Amino acid sequence: MRINELKLEQGYVATPNQWLEDMRTPTRLGDTETTVRLARWDGRELTPWYPHSDFPWDMSQVNLCSFFVHSEANHTDSELRAVVEKLKDMLPDKGKWSVLVPLSKGDDGVWHGEAQNKRGDTVIVTYCRTRGVTVTNKEAYENEVQSD
Repeated sequence: MRINELKLEQGYVATPNQWLEDMRTPTRLGDTETTVRLARWDGRELTPWYPHSDFPWDMSQVNLCSFFVHSEANHTDSELRAVVEKLKDMLPDKGKWSVLVPLSKGDDGVWHGEAQNKRGDTVIVTYCRTRGVTVTNKEAYENEVQSD
């Protein structure tokens, strides 16, 4: 598809209508990716996953296949929802080019949060120091937790 092709002969100049604001462009390797920003939720405030940096939000992000994580969860906790909206205004991209995933520490010591996949289903985003980031369908996750 030539619409996503850069016009190299124009050099480093703005190319009108080439990179539209809401466009997600796949790489030559396949699916589009979503930038996911991981935040710690302590029940009161959200902080970057990796706060000890000059660029804490950049250091707290991972790129995941957009099929698995496409958009933010519809947070039912009104306090969390308000904090997320306030924080997004302070992010470098105002939350426009990324998905913010608040993670809460579970009883198992693993951090869990919610997002939505490309179909609009709720998924559980999990972060563990040994396994990294994993994404699981919410139903499968709940069944796994109940069987433990």
